[in-house]
Amino acid sequence: EVVRLIYSMYAEPQTSFGDVIRQLELMGITKRDGNLFNRSRLRDLVINPVYVRADYRLYDFFKAQGTNIANIPEDFIGTNGCYLYSEKEAKRKTVSLEGHHLVVAPHEGIIDADIWLKVRKKCLGNKQVAKPIKARNTWLAGKIKCGKCGYALNVRKSNTKVGRYLVCSRHGQTLNGCEGVGGLHAKDIEDIIFD
Repeated sequence: EVVRLIYSMYAEPQTSFGDVIRQLELMGITKRDGNLFNRSRLRDLVINPVYVRADYRLYDFFKAQGTNIANIPEDFIGTNGCYLYSEKEAKRKTVSLEGHHLVVAPHEGIIDADIWLKVRKKCLGNKQVAKPIKARNTWLAGKIKCGKCGYALNVRKSNTKVGRYLVCSRHGQTLNGCEGVGGLHAKDIEDIIFD
């Protein structure tokens, strides 16, 4: 039911992953481990063909994307989900499906192909667009994200010897805000990434 809800929300043209996350949080819906959903988890969920009822449209979609399909078109009867496999040299599934392998799975799918395709095409069209900003406090501005919630890490200045810390921008924003990664020493992280 949660998977169906996520697909139905994200299928709306103007709905973003952030919108879905906020709605799930308001509804008290969490992942199985009790943690809130984040952008990367939602993206992985909605691009996964394991949930689709694979029909001829899905076959045509993956074929047009350059995916290697193990089954014949007649196997795509609109009931079963699919498995999508990657090879090391293949591009990320969020960027391109070329060089990946698709196999019809033995289980029944739960998402109609038209909704799944609408959502998948929306994800392929997503571009990471960020307003150009002058990185005053770190050259990593806009490039480093929280591993727990996916929000940007911001620099906080302090009057300590370290001076600058990276903290989750969602930490402390709401009652159920991200626990965050704690305060990471900005200079140490910059040095590690630069090296």
